[in-house]
Amino acid sequence: MLRAGNILLPILRKKANLTEFYKILNVSKSSSLKEITTSYFDLAKKHHPDHGGEEDVFRAIHKAYRELKKVHKGGVLELVEAELSNRVPPEDAELIFGDDDEDSYWIKKKKKIRALLGEQKFAIKGKGDPWSGFLYRVQEAPHMTDGFSEFYCLYLHASYYSKALNTTVLEVIDYMVDKTYFIHLDEKKANKYEYDWNDDDDDFILISLDGIYKQIYIGRDMPIEYGRSRLSVQPIISEVVEDFQYYLE
Repeated sequence: MLRAGNILLPILRKKANLTEFYKILNVSKSSSLKEITTSYFDLAKKHHPDHGGEEDVFRAIHKAYRELKKVHKGGVLELVEAELSNRVPPEDAELIFGDDDEDSYWIKKKKKIRALLGEQKFAIKGKGDPWSGFLYRVQEAPHMTDGFSEFYCLYLHASYYSKALNTTVLEVIDYMVDKTYFIHLDEKKANKYEYDWNDDDDDFILISLDGIYKQIYIGRDMPIEYGRSRLSVQPIISEVVEDFQYYLE
């Protein structure tokens, strides 16, 4: 068994059975894919190494989610997992949408987010639940971060297209650890990246991309280069553009 705080998880064998996967995610065989996904993100939030969790436990959680997702997709799932990387976009990459680091609005917004999180972490150091009441306070006062209130996610900073490597690159910021990452999506495998979409909120979109342990936040204030966005054949890019166009209309 793997111990994660007060939680015991089965150690996965090379040929683990589905029962183990259901136990790991604390769901039943009758659970919907949405319920399984929700449970996965809740567990990932608690146990990812970036936030004090154990790597073996997180790997078990991720594997369980991956395998149960296959079951719900009919057992035949030829997908490519996206990965977070430190590899920057190629030199020829063109900005599709996002922050070019020169717009004063974006610069001020990032400073406000970092400053607020820095103050919060300092204020609660060594005290109980570090985020008790914090998220509610931010949601009630959206001007504090210019509307950004979904902190346990990856904030989409920009997206690029590289003709030389035929890739679309997403640049994301994890404000909780204050790190910038890149997600390189191969254009030849564009339809093999699995993702879920949540645009119920008027202020932002949340995307769950297979292989990425956090959801990706896209604010409605994201600048889009509509002409360049057609360079990428990634369905996830076209959906963002279509959703923004629908929202503006």
